[in-house]
Formats: sequence, C-alpha cells, structure tokens
Amino acid sequence: MIRLEISGDIINNLISWWRSTDRKSKYPWRTDRDPYRSIVTEVLLTRTKREIVARIYQEFFSKFPDAKSLSQARDDEILKIISCLGLRKRVRTLKMLAEKLTSKLPEKPEDLEDLPGIGRYAIDLLSLKLFGKGKLPADRNIARVVWRLFKGCDPDSEKPENDKFVRDVLATLEYPNDPDATLEVAYALMDLGHEICKPRKPRCRDCPLMNYCLYQANQLEERKS
Repeated sequence: MIRLEISGDIINNLISWWRSTDRKSKYPWRTDRDPYRSIVTEVLLTRTKREIVARIYQEFFSKFPDAKSLSQARDDEILKIISCLGLRKRVRTLKMLAEKLTSKLPEKPEDLEDLPGIGRYAIDLLSLKLFGKGKLPADRNIARVVWRLFKGCDPDSEKPENDKFVRDVLATLEYPNDPDATLEVAYALMDLGHEICKPRKPRCRDCPLMNYCLYQANQLEERKS
C-alpha cells in the first residue's frame, strides 16, 4: 500500500536535504538548460559514472559547442575526449544524435521520442528540464529507493524502474503545477540512490527519509530479534 499521507513530508525532506548539500551546482549539466548540451549529456551519462562525465564535460562542449560541430567531427576526435567513458559505440550514437539535432532541435516532449540514444528515463528527465512537462523519471537507483521506502525490501524484478508500483509512487511525489520542484525531487532521488541508498551497505543513518522508511524499520527489527 502506498502511504499517500506521507508524500508531502517525503518531498519536503528530499528537497531540503538536496538544497542544503548544494548538489545543484555539483554537476554542470543540472543548471544548464541548453537543449543541445542537455540532450547530448544524457548520452554521455548512459551506463557511466557521472563523476567521470563531469571531468570531461567542459572539454567536450568546448570542442563541440553545437550540434553541427559534433556531427562533422571525426570519430577519433570524439573518442579522444570520451574514451574514459567506455562504450566505444557511443561515438556513432553521438554523431547520429548530432545529425538529428542539426536539422531540428526538439520543441516539445514528443520530439524527444525519436532521438538516437535517448531512452525512457532521459525522455522523462529532459521533458521536465527543457519543457516543464512530464513525470518523474525512474532508473534502477530511484526504483530501489522507492521499493525500500514503501515496501521495506529490495526490488524483486530485473527492471524495477518499469514496475507500475514504482510509477504509481513517483506520481505521488510530483508537483503538478511546479515542474522545477519536480525536477529537484528527481535529482534528489537520483543522489539518494547513488550516494546513500546503495545496493550494498546503504548509509541509512545519513538518509533524510530514515524516519519514513520501511526498509530501515525492518533492519532495526532484525537487530532487536
């Protein structure tokens, strides 16, 4: 059962924690709403640690400041900068994406659907960020937070981010009339799953949602028994 009555408290605690730790400025793409850079960054972040992307972010966009320069770049020029990210096939995806963006930048959320390398998670995030529309995105980290918080256990499916349960919970954590606040909730959930609510050895004592979390309550019960 989704405890709707505590959704407001969870949102307030998440945003307060996220703002107080100044995570907004930790990664440059979070404050940059340029469509080209925002979309390309999501491809750079695919299956890659964000700390690594942060290290090459300025160099990459200094070298390729717009979609045309990226679409016309040689593969080795791109690979020289992004080799530390792994996934060599990303070069081809980036060039295909740049060709699309050169002809036309997205003007509405639906335009994101056909972009190479942009999946459901990125579409939801970019819809909020660029157009102020849409719903909270769900990845594996966010899904794990939701499962632990509301079910008290780890996900029991291979792709919990697709669970209807996760989507239903996230819908209760959105600000219907404030997409910027919803985007902050999204970033807060990402950081919580990445830094605190880890797959192994979660740092429950550092969690801003500890008092609402069924997983933490179950852990305490196990220690008592």
